[in-house]
Amino acid sequence: MQEHHQVCLGSCIEDALKIMHCFAKGKKRGEKKETQLDISDFDEAALRFFVMVAIKRRYRKAKCQSEWHRIDLVATIPDNKKIAIEFKFYVLRKTWPLGQGNSEKPHWKGGASEQNRRDFDKCIRKLQKLSYKEIDEKYVVLIYDRRKHGRKTSFEKFYGNLKKEFGKNAIETRNCWGNNDVASWLIRIP
Repeated sequence: MQEHHQVCLGSCIEDALKIMHCFAKGKKRGEKKETQLDISDFDEAALRFFVMVAIKRRYRKAKCQSEWHRIDLVATIPDNKKIAIEFKFYVLRKTWPLGQGNSEKPHWKGGASEQNRRDFDKCIRKLQKLSYKEIDEKYVVLIYDRRKHGRKTSFEKFYGNLKKEFGKNAIETRNCWGNNDVASWLIRIP
């Protein structure tokens, strides 16, 4: 049964990314211009919101609770399974100074690092140790930007071998962002 939930939750992640991508394109029926947003214009909270929307669309009677006992999201789905979900969202963001002139150059914030990986591993351990008897299944949703943006290191260096690390517990969800710039993973924590 866990594999069934993992596949359904994987579909919810794909749906959430599709919804985010639609918002990013910003083009409504009949409009000629698009509002172009990038994955870096979103964050973990936005991802959690869109995943909750996707879960509620798939399971009409699902109940979602964010920030439950320091867990990002707990979803109770119709067969009364309670699923704990942690989100990790790693992107590189361009930050512009708020100075008066346009001569100030933007800088990058949030690049790939050992610290990101330590945070990710800490999240895995947190779910492994989670001992609430009410929780039936535990997952980490990992979204990261594959692009280097002129940097030496990319997130791919730290997360590119998840299939090897977690085996069948890690599934790479279908990329719904429209290009190969975004990786999305759903990792079941036994």
